[in-house]
Amino acid sequence: MSSLSEEPIIVVLGSLNMDLVAVTSRLPIPGETLISKQFFSSPGGKGGNQAVAASRIGGHVRMVGRVGDDSFGHEIKKNLEINGVDVEAVYTDPCHNTGTSIIILDEFGQNHIVSSPGANLACDKQEIQALQKALEGAHVLLIQLEVPLTISLKAAELAHAMRTIVILDPAPPQPLPPEIYRYADILTPNQLEAKSLTDIEVTDVESAFLAAQAINAQGVS
Repeated sequence: MSSLSEEPIIVVLGSLNMDLVAVTSRLPIPGETLISKQFFSSPGGKGGNQAVAASRIGGHVRMVGRVGDDSFGHEIKKNLEINGVDVEAVYTDPCHNTGTSIIILDEFGQNHIVSSPGANLACDKQEIQALQKALEGAHVLLIQLEVPLTISLKAAELAHAMRTIVILDPAPPQPLPPEIYRYADILTPNQLEAKSLTDIEVTDVESAFLAAQAINAQGVS
């Protein structure tokens, strides 16, 4: 692993989505049609968001993922490049559409989300091969759970073997295999994800500490 005194090299393996957002005064009830106050689209996905954020704060970011050969996919790759992210390992898949998330957002910030993973769930050994190259000299690997779990697990194993710090955002929540705790150096769950992993409802600092202890007991440092 390279010295952290250098410009940090951050590899992100994860989802790339186009978010389609309709803003309403309130959320609709079942069977109801509302007229939106505003509509916009925005490149997203947990992986894409991590990559752009890390680049904006000064990291040298390499993105590994997959989009479809469609207008959303081309826009997502262009947005990553504009934000300084290396997209050499972002594969354009001719057989699957780009992942999308349809979001209804009310004036209080509450939302309903329907996600269609598309090309994200087609990630396979091709992404793992690209990751091996991307991890050369890297300081940190960021992974999430919006690509197949087997791919995130293999990525964590590879990075761990190369002494690269592994940060796992365990979202969306799902059961995790025990071995992933051996490979992940840092987990970043929110309250719902912490409860999913530990059965501890996080409502304050004390319960958050208990949840953290339960996660650390699985082998996460």
